[in-house]
Amino acid sequence: MSAFWIFHFLHCFPLLLIFNLEIHGQSVQRELNINLDTVHEWADQFTADLLELADIGAGAGCLEDFMATYPGEVLVDDNMITETLTTVRQELEVMLKAKEKGVEKLVEAAEAANREYGAYKKPEQLDLEDISYFNAKKLVSDDNVRDLSNETKEVIKQTIHYLKVDNTFEDFNYNSVNLTVSTIHVPTNIYDKTVKILNGVSWSENMTKQFTENLKDDPSLTWQYFCSSDGFFRIYPGIIWPRDPDKVDMFDCRVRNWYIQAATTPKNIAILMDASGSMKGMRMEIARKTVDKILDTLSNDDYFNILQFSDEVSYVDECFNRTMMQASVDNRRRMQAELENVNTEKMANFENALVEAFTLFETVELDLRRTLCNKAIMLVTDGAPENYEEVFERYNWPNKTVRVFTYLIGKEVSDNRQVKWMACANKGDHKHISTRADVQENVQQYIKVMSRPMVQERYHNLIWTAAYLDYVTEQSDIKEQLENPFSAYTDMLGTNKGDFNKGLGLMITVAMPVFDSRESTGEDEERPDGNLLGVAGTDIRTFELKKYIPLHKLGVNGYAFAITNHGYIIFHPDFRPLYWREKGSTEMFVKPNYNSVGLTEVELADNASSVQELRQGMLDHNFGSMEMQVTEHDDMKRFRKRTNLYYYGNVGEIFSLALVIPKGYGEIRLRPQYNLLHTQTEAEYLNNETLLLAPWIFCKNESTGQMQTLRKYQLQDIVNGTGNHQLKCDPDLVRLLVYDAIQTYNYTKIWEGQKDYLGRGRLRPGSNIKKDYRSCYGIADQREMKKCYTKVHAKYGIDFIFIGTSVGLTRFMQVEEAENLTEFDFASSSTKTIGEPYYKRAVSGWQDGYNYTFALRNSGMFPMQSTTVIMSSPEVLKRGGKEAVAAVVGFQMKHYKFFEMFHNITTECPSGSCDFTCNDTEYLNCYLLDHSGFVMASNNKDGNDTGKFFGMVDNSLLEELIRENIYNIANMTDYQGMCKVYASDQESAAPLLTNPLSKIFGWLLWTIAEIVIFLSEWSFYSLLNSVNYVRGEDFEDMEDIADPDFQFYMGLLVGSETRERVEIDYVVDFEACDKTVRLYALNVTTFHKLNRNGLTKSITSCGCSRMSHNRFLYIWKQRTYIVRWIRDTNMILVVAAANCNCGEGDETSITPVKIHYTEEEKCKRVSKLSHPPRKTRCYDSTIEEGNTCGARRYRVSSLLLALLLLKSFLS
Repeated sequence: MSAFWIFHFLHCFPLLLIFNLEIHGQSVQRELNINLDTVHEWADQFTADLLELADIGAGAGCLEDFMATYPGEVLVDDNMITETLTTVRQELEVMLKAKEKGVEKLVEAAEAANREYGAYKKPEQLDLEDISYFNAKKLVSDDNVRDLSNETKEVIKQTIHYLKVDNTFEDFNYNSVNLTVSTIHVPTNIYDKTVKILNGVSWSENMTKQFTENLKDDPSLTWQYFCSSDGFFRIYPGIIWPRDPDKVDMFDCRVRNWYIQAATTPKNIAILMDASGSMKGMRMEIARKTVDKILDTLSNDDYFNILQFSDEVSYVDECFNRTMMQASVDNRRRMQAELENVNTEKMANFENALVEAFTLFETVELDLRRTLCNKAIMLVTDGAPENYEEVFERYNWPNKTVRVFTYLIGKEVSDNRQVKWMACANKGDHKHISTRADVQENVQQYIKVMSRPMVQERYHNLIWTAAYLDYVTEQSDIKEQLENPFSAYTDMLGTNKGDFNKGLGLMITVAMPVFDSRESTGEDEERPDGNLLGVAGTDIRTFELKKYIPLHKLGVNGYAFAITNHGYIIFHPDFRPLYWREKGSTEMFVKPNYNSVGLTEVELADNASSVQELRQGMLDHNFGSMEMQVTEHDDMKRFRKRTNLYYYGNVGEIFSLALVIPKGYGEIRLRPQYNLLHTQTEAEYLNNETLLLAPWIFCKNESTGQMQTLRKYQLQDIVNGTGNHQLKCDPDLVRLLVYDAIQTYNYTKIWEGQKDYLGRGRLRPGSNIKKDYRSCYGIADQREMKKCYTKVHAKYGIDFIFIGTSVGLTRFMQVEEAENLTEFDFASSSTKTIGEPYYKRAVSGWQDGYNYTFALRNSGMFPMQSTTVIMSSPEVLKRGGKEAVAAVVGFQMKHYKFFEMFHNITTECPSGSCDFTCNDTEYLNCYLLDHSGFVMASNNKDGNDTGKFFGMVDNSLLEELIRENIYNIANMTDYQGMCKVYASDQESAAPLLTNPLSKIFGWLLWTIAEIVIFLSEWSFYSLLNSVNYVRGEDFEDMEDIADPDFQFYMGLLVGSETRERVEIDYVVDFEACDKTVRLYALNVTTFHKLNRNGLTKSITSCGCSRMSHNRFLYIWKQRTYIVRWIRDTNMILVVAAANCNCGEGDETSITPVKIHYTEEEKCKRVSKLSHPPRKTRCYDSTIEEGNTCGARRYRVSSLLLALLLLKSFLS
C-alpha cells in the first residue's frame, strides 16, 4: 500500500472507531451515539433564548395590547390602489405641463431676442471689449483665489473671469451656482471668438431674464439652457464648468440626446462605408471616426444600419441584414465595436452599394406596411468615379424622399465633383473631411439640413428624453452615500446605494427647437426660413418624479416604476446604473448602457410573456392592471418568489407609470376611522430625539405647489396648528403618524423596564434571561430601573432597540454609549421603514410562516468586531378578519454575543448521556444557517465561516439539503451585470505590429526566467508545460497571495510543486454583460410537515471512498447529518459528522458568472431588444421648399456680374 493510501487510512481510522458505522440494519443515529434529543434540546433552547430576548427585551408582539387603549380607531381596510394611481398621474401631469410651459417661454424669448438682434455683425463691426460673457471654462470663484492676496483678489473680482457662487440651494443639490447670471460653454474644437459665436452669445444674453422669471414662477426648476446649432451652450444658473486636468473637455451640447431629438423628427439612416483598397491606413481611421460621430448624433427615436462595400456589399452586423436597428446605446456601441472589423480590399462598387441602401428602405417599409420618415443615405468614401444618376433616377426621383449626405475622406483628395453632385441632387449636403480633427464639426452639419422641413413648417417639436446623468455628475467622482443619511438625495438612483456629491444625478429633459424668424440676414448666413438656431430645454430630476409616489400607500414590498415611450426605465427599485469595480470601495462608476435598460431586465417574471404583455400595455398608453409572478432578489444574493399586482397608466404623452403591490397583504392598508388627536398634549409624543421620520413622506407647499419632504418639526406645527409652514398634507397620513408616535412610545416603556411583559415570550424553566430581567423589578427609582434594564440588554449584546411603522415613523433606544455601539448609525441610516431590508424580510418571513427574522449586518473593515445581528419581527393588527403589518420591532445585537449563545447551548449535554457535542470539532460540524444559506454561526474554531455562503463551506451537505427540499433554488439572470475584461481576452497581433521591440523584450525576459527556474530545479517538466494564467480576481494584490498552490521564488510567481512560472492575467477594463447565478431560499413548509422531529439523513458516496475494495472504507461512504428548524425563525441548525474528504475541493459560489452567448444567440437577443420604428409625425424632404445643398448663400455685386458678362461676350 502506498504512503498516500496509508495516510488516508490512518486519518480516517479514528473516526471509524468512534462512529463504528455498520450497514447491517442498525440505526445510524444509535451507532453514532448522537442523541437526537440532545440536538432537539439545543434547537429548542436556542429558540427560547432568542425569542425571549425579542419578546421581553424588545416587546415583539405587544401591539394588540397597546392598541386596546383606543379600540376601533384604526381600521384594516382595502387598499384603493386604482384611485391612488389616478391621483398620482394627475399631479404628475400638472407638474410636467408646468415644465413644458417654461420651455415654451424660453423658445419665445430666444426667437424674439434673435429677431430683435437682426443680421449678424461682421468681424469689423464687432467690438471684442463690448462683447464680454461668462465663459464657464475660464471662470474662477472664491475657492480658487482663497490663497491669493486681498489686493489680487479684488482685481480678479472686477473681471469677467470671476463668478460669485453659492452652494446652499437644496434644489440644486448644493452645487455651486449663481442665480443672477447664465454662463457660456464653447466646445474645445470651436474658437470662442469666432463671428458666429460672438453674435450668438450677444443676442442670446436676453434669455437670462426669462431664465430667472421661470425660476421665480417654478422654484423646483433646475438647469435651464439653450444649445446653439453653432455649438455654444448657455446654461442657467451660472456655473463654473467642471475641470479635470487629466481629461480633455469633450462636451458638445449638440450631441446630447435632448438636442438630437428636438432638432429633427425621428430619422432612418443607412450608412454606406467604402471599404475598398484605396481606403486603407489613415483614410479608414478617419472614416471609422466619421461613422462613429454619425452614430453619436442618433437617439432612441432613430433607426439605422451600416453597410460596408468594396466589390461586394455586406452588412457590418450580420444580425441585422436587410433591416433597421433602433439607435439605442447598446446598438450604437455594438456597431462602433464592429467597425474595427472592417477591412479594406479590392475595388469599390458604388452602384451595388446605393442599390442595396434603397432596397433596405423598401424592404423595411414593406415589413411595416407604411412609409418611413426622414430617410437618408450617408456615404463615406474617398471619391467616386461617376455620379450614378441612373440609380437615383430609378429609386429616388422625382420625390427625392431619401436625402444623400456625402463625406469625402482624405487630405490629398481634391476631386469632389461626383460625390458632391450626389448630395446636392438629392436634397443633402457634402463635406470634405481631411483630418480626424475635422470630423465632429462636419458631421454635425447634417442635422441642420434634416431640420429644414420642420423649421419651414414652424413645427416646434416638443420632446421628452429617457433618464440620463447630467454632465456635471458624469464628470464627478460618484461616492457611496456615507456621510448624510438624512439627505433626500440618497434615493436619487432608486437603488438607495449611491449619492452624488456633484451634479443633479439622474434626470429627464424636456426640450424644444428654436427657429430663425428674422426677416433678413447677413450675406454669409443661412436663409432664415429654414435655419435652426438651436434647442432650449430644462431638466427634471427623477428624484422629483418619485416625490409624487405615496410609498406609505403602496406598503412594504410595494413600489413604483416608470418607462419611456421606448420601454426604457426612468426609475425602478432594481434599476442599477452604477457599479463598484473593487470590492469594498466607495467609488462608483457609471455603467455604459445604464440609459437603455428595459422593463424585461428589471422585472424578472417567471413567465416572459407576462412581462411583455405588461410592457406592451404601458407602451400603448393603456390604463389597466394585471397579475404577475416574479422572482425578486437582494443584490443577487437572496431571492423570494412573489405574486405582484400591477396597476399602470400613461402620464400624458410623456411616459407610463406603474404602481405595484404584493398580492394578498399588499391589498390591505391601515386607515384611521376618525380624528385621532384627542388632546393637544398627544402632539408632545412627537417631540422626542429618539423619533425619526422617513425621508419619503411628502406634503405640498400651498404657495408654490412644490412637493416637499415632511420634517418632524413641520409635523409638530401641523398637529399643533402653529408655525408658518404653508404645507398641505394628507390628513390620514398625519393622523396615523401621530397615532404611531403614541403607540410606539409604549415600547420605550418596555425597553426601559417600565412595563412588565415578562409573562410573554417562550419561557422555559430556569430561564436565565427571564431571571435577569425580573431582577430589575422592585427598583423604585425609574432611572435606576432603566440602568438595570440597560445592563441586562448589554449583557446579551443588545446595543440598539427600534420599531419602524408602516407610515414611516421610527422610534429607537440606544443601549450603549455612542462610542461603544457596534454600528452607530443604524437608526439614522434605516429611516425608510417599509423600504428597509429589516422590514421587508420580517414581512416576507411572516408570509412564509415565521415571525422572527435574524440577519447578519457588517459595517466595517474588521468583520468579527463590527458584525451585528439584526432581529426583526412584524407587529400584526387584526380587524374584521383581515390582517395587516402595522410595524416591525427589532434590535441590533453584537455578533460575538450571538455566537456565545450558540456556543454555550451546543456545547452542553442536557441529558448528560452524550459522548460529544459541538465542542468536539474533529467529530462534529455544527452550523446555524439563515433563510438564504448563509452561515450565521458555526463551531469552526477559526470563526471564519460567519457570513459565508454555505456552498463555500460544505458544498456536499448543501446539495443534500437541496435534495431533501430544505432549500429551494432559483436560477437568476442579471441583465445589468458588469464583467471584467482581461488582458488575455484582448490578445492579438496588434501589439507585435505596433511595438515589436516591446514584444521581443518580453519574450527575452520570459526565456531568461525559464532558464533560471530550469537551472535551479533542473525540472525539464516545467519547461515543457505552457504558461498558466491566474485571474486577478483571485487576490487583491501580489502580497495577498495565500494560495498554497502558488509561491514566490526568486522574485517570480511559480507553482508550489512544479515551480512552473505563473503569469498574472490582469484586468484592463469592464464591459456590460449578462450574468447567471443560482440562489437559495429556505423551504419552511418542509419543517411544518416534519414538526419537531427535524430531519435525520446520511450522505452516501463520500469519505475515504477511493479504497472502495476495503470493507471498512466502504462502510464509511455514509455521513450522517441532522437538521432542526429554529422554530418561528428564518434559521436552521445543521449538525453533521465531520468528514474525511466528503466533497472537499468542491464549492458552490453565489458569485454571478458571465453568460457566453453564441453568435446565433447574440443575434436573437439583440433582435429581440430592437423595436420597429414608431409611427410619428413626419416632416421630411418631400415638403421642403428650396435646397441650398448645405452651402452658404453668397451675394454677388452687380458690378462684378457685369464684368463677368462682358468678359464672356468678348471671348
